[in-house]
Amino acid sequence: MYWEQDPLAVMRGTWFRSSDGLAQPIEEDLAVVIEDEHVNTAWQLVEDYRIAHATRSQGDKKKTKADKVVEIHRLPMLQSYSAIWYAD
Repeated sequence: MYWEQDPLAVMRGTWFRSSDGLAQPIEEDLAVVIEDEHVNTAWQLVEDYRIAHATRSQGDKKKTKADKVVEIHRLPMLQSYSAIWYAD
């Protein structure tokens, strides 16, 4: 990709953290740990929660949203960070 403006740092990221309202890529070594946890554990916990708490109206069988967001899984990380998975 080319442009006529000043050079910019381009970073690839798979997981991001919020910093002052901006999404910043997480360092690659930590992102690998989070991705492994997501693939092997967390996504299934979130899906299991959604299935168990899905409500369907008898007429149209549409899924309705829960009243609140619930923390499903937490992975403590370095530097007092945690990766947290939520479901609604």
